[in-house]
Amino acid sequence: MTQGNFKRFDFESLGKLAAAIQALVVSIGIVVGGAYALYTFLALHSAEVANEELAKLRNSLLDLRIEATQDSMGSGQETYVRVVVSAENKGNRPIKLRLKDTPPLWLAKVAAFGTPEDPNLSLDRPIKSFIRIGPDNDDIIGEQIIRPTETYRYPGVFRVRDKGVYLVVFEATVQDENNNVLRAQRWLASTYMTVH
Repeated sequence: MTQGNFKRFDFESLGKLAAAIQALVVSIGIVVGGAYALYTFLALHSAEVANEELAKLRNSLLDLRIEATQDSMGSGQETYVRVVVSAENKGNRPIKLRLKDTPPLWLAKVAAFGTPEDPNLSLDRPIKSFIRIGPDNDDIIGEQIIRPTETYRYPGVFRVRDKGVYLVVFEATVQDENNNVLRAQRWLASTYMTVH
């Protein structure tokens, strides 16, 4: 073997050997990575977790918003809080709100704010209200079906005696069109407002 052939043989063989080793390492890596992914998918019950997350996503398609404003009537001694709750179905299935089980709309004056040691709020006794309709506001809405892309607005008026910060809450039981209570049984929206 001459020196010229030795160089040619050395580089060609080395290149072929490196390509073969690289292909082998990549193949082993793909197989090991796939096996590990399958193991973690099965061991961590990822399919069940994924299905639960999808169920939550399907069930969380109700958008609730609260608008609260202050209104003084007459002599200004009585103060009223007007509340409008907007409920929008952003999903692709009808949703039923049950509004007669407990008063869905309430507000309470914040008696004390939480501290770093105790982050809970202290609230005065809440003022509760059903959603009423009719010429004399004497009919209570029991259930409301909200079809996809529909938005319903639920009004309420509360008389408050004291100035301060108030927590306004709307909560209702949500069902699907087959009367199955959805995963989050009580849906809630809240806001704070200041009465001057």
